[in-house]
Amino acid sequence: MLDDHTLLVIEGGAGQLTKLALAGDTGTPSVVATGLDQPPSVVVTRGSAWVSEGQIGRLFANPPEMPNLPFAVRRVALR
Repeated sequence: MLDDHTLLVIEGGAGQLTKLALAGDTGTPSVVATGLDQPPSVVVTRGSAWVSEGQIGRLFANPPEMPNLPFAVRRVALR
């Protein structure tokens, strides 16, 4: 949660970071960042989101794929 009315969501399969503006039972999405390499997690600090690029899907692909090295943690400004 960014605040009482905003949720930050990592979409690993889509490779994007999305804000959801919450109002009652609904949420309005707003894409913050795209092109992330299979991100599994995000941490928010000091006005930025830090997104790890886990590439976990590459391990389970058939046939398995080599990761894009080096692994990265990307800073995404939220303001």
